[in-house]
Amino acid sequence: MTTRAGLRSAKAALYARVSLGDGRQTVAPQLDALRAYAKARGWSATEYVDLASGVNAKRPALGRLLDDARAGRLEVVVAVRLDRLGRSTRNVLDLVAELAELGVALAFVDLGIDTTTPSGKLVLTVLAGVAEMERALLIERTKAGIASARRRGRHPGRPRALSDDQLDEARRLRAKGWTVGQLSRRFDVPRTTLSGALRRSN
Repeated sequence: MTTRAGLRSAKAALYARVSLGDGRQTVAPQLDALRAYAKARGWSATEYVDLASGVNAKRPALGRLLDDARAGRLEVVVAVRLDRLGRSTRNVLDLVAELAELGVALAFVDLGIDTTTPSGKLVLTVLAGVAEMERALLIERTKAGIASARRRGRHPGRPRALSDDQLDEARRLRAKGWTVGQLSRRFDVPRTTLSGALRRSN
């Protein structure tokens, strides 16, 4: 049931995350705030907690949350802040976009954003618009940088494993019956790299 105050009796996911890199951090303050928020709105809540050990650490609880959202078992996801859901603005907003497509609302306690209300939807729409503009500008800057580098005779991207002369020699030797293994040892490059270079040059 939806009222002017937002969803009532919703199935909510309370998501909390802390880093284990700082021994002083504890998940308790986040969970206390999330539980109070859900209780005040009459939401039935399931808790998902990730204790990350680094920037690139996996977050199994967030994975389970998304699985439940995709299965239609959730109606709203609650976190204390945007940065609890992801490591970057783009990461968070990509996640927000997926949840929106699934019809799952979002609430961020510390920011006062609650997309179960019209004002909360408006704020998140503005944030998503800013993120989209940032993506477009990044693509534009990348294309301009590549074009500028090519005008100066540079080839941006990962360095090539084989020079043009080495590639010509590899093709000649291959035609004479050399195996890929022999060629990879001669030019000191992985077999897969050499095979790919020969395939692209044909």
